[in-house]
Order: sequence, then C-alpha cells, then structure tokens
Amino acid sequence: MLPPPAPLMPEADPRQLWWDQARTSLAEQDWPRLEGSVLRLLDEAPGQRDLLDLLGHALLMQGRFAACREVLEQALAQGSTNFWTPHKLGDALRGLQRATAAVAAYEQALAWGSDSPLTVRNLLEVLHGEDSTLALARLERFAAEDPPPWEWQASSPWRQGAAQASTRVHGIALADWLCAHGCPAAEVRAVVWQERLHRLELTASLDLLADSDRPREQALAERLRAFLRAASQPPGHRGDGAAEAEAGAGAGAGAGAGAGAEVPETLAARDLQPVDSGLGGA
Repeated sequence: MLPPPAPLMPEADPRQLWWDQARTSLAEQDWPRLEGSVLRLLDEAPGQRDLLDLLGHALLMQGRFAACREVLEQALAQGSTNFWTPHKLGDALRGLQRATAAVAAYEQALAWGSDSPLTVRNLLEVLHGEDSTLALARLERFAAEDPPPWEWQASSPWRQGAAQASTRVHGIALADWLCAHGCPAAEVRAVVWQERLHRLELTASLDLLADSDRPREQALAERLRAFLRAASQPPGHRGDGAAEAEAGAGAGAGAGAGAGAEVPETLAARDLQPVDSGLGGA
C-alpha cells in the first residue's frame, strides 16, 4: 500500500513576502524596489498611514518631490503623528522650491517632538536661503527655549543641527552666531576665521585659531602672531618680532621692511593663502 500523500504546505502570506522585500529594499537603499513593494502592500491595505509614509520616503529619495508631497499629505490626512512625516514633507516642498510651506512643515515636525538635528539643519538652511536674518531670529528662539550655559560636548539636537547648517550655507552669519555663543567645533570656527582672514582681519582670525588642536591651524596661528608682533614695532625697527615674521613667512617678507605697520597686512594676503588652501570651509 502506498503511503498517504504528504500534506500540502500552506501558502505563504503574500503580504509578509512584500513586507520582507520592503524591509530588505530599505536596508539596501533600493528605492525603486521599495516603492514597488509598498505599492503592493497598499493594494492590500489602502490608506494605511505608515505605508504611505514609507512610500513617501521612497519617492523622496528618488527626487520625485511632487509625488512625494501628495503621498505624505495623504499620510497626514490619515492621522499620521510621526514627526518624520512632516519632516519629509518639508524636504519635498523644499525640492519644489516652496520655501514658506517647507518651513511650516519643519516647524510641525519640531512641534511633534522631532529630536533629529536634521530637522533643525534643514529648517535653518531654508530660512537662511530666504534671508540670513530669518535664520538668526530662529536661532534666538531656540536659545530662548533652551537658555545657556550649554554643554557643547553633549549638544542638544538644535545646536547640532545649527552647527551642521552653518557649514553648508553661503555666508558666515550662522557660524558667527555659534562662535559668539561659545561653539568649539573646529569646522564651525573655520567658516568664520577663513572669512576674517580673507578680509585681513588678523586679530579676529587669531582669536578663533588660538585654541585649535589642528596642526595646520596651529601653524597658521603662530604665523599670525609673528605678523602681529612685527606690526606692533615702530617703522624701521627690526626686532625679534620682525625676525620671527621673516622666519614664518619665508622669502619675500623682507621686501617690505621699513614700510611700517601695513607690511604684515600685505604679507598676510600673499603668504598666508597657501596655508589656508585645502582646509575646507563653508
């Protein structure tokens, strides 16, 4: 007698298969495949807000801002309260060049408890793109809500986001505000001292470089000290400061000897540029 046939294996739930594929696609950052997987899941659960949020993410990462905006607005209409939903909506609106709406979306994300520095970074970048005074005013609001003294080594999300934004926008307004409030981050301070050096504001540059632990910045600070010591000597005087300036600046420093206090400023413009190059900046 033949043995009874083996029982048929139950068919796998297709929703689980699509969900597994979605998770894999997300981990691998395969955005088109993630989009397809989530669309299959939405066929089974139309209007599910978390799936809409995930679909919006896939569209955002593909640069499809208009479609992303539509999907994320549906997620919000379905009751999403995850702060990442308005955050990503802000990113999509930013991609669509709708700055005012993007600001409102980022502010919604903050109101819903965003603890991500990215929300603050993106908000400040959009505000700064409109007018740097708007970004500075928002920084003042952050500071009023979280008054100093601040622990910069374990910085809050808003200070982290502000520091990130300050190195990405054009201009030094954000970085200057942070430095004035004690931010020690070398990359933030570099934004300011490089601009000060470009303007030949040597003392202000040295103030920002004085505590640097970067070897090239320490070398630059030493050269600035030598130039400033030389500048403090009376016209025609060649003391230790002038000798140090020559040693630090190399050939050409003596060409302007006897020209008075303006000599170090001229030397800085010519001789400090090679040290500055390659250090990065805004």
